[in-house]
Amino acid sequence: MSEKENWIVIDLAMESDLLATLIDNLYIRANTATQKMFVSIR
Repeated sequence: MSEKENWIVIDLAMESDLLATLIDNLYIRANTATQKMFVSIR
């Protein structure tokens, strides 16, 4: 996954669960407030 300005580009040739990988990558790159939001959703 890579970022370009206000776009998120996803490689659709990834091996397994695309949605789970996307969420993991977004969480890792997120700021603290956004990470707290992800945790509250769980």
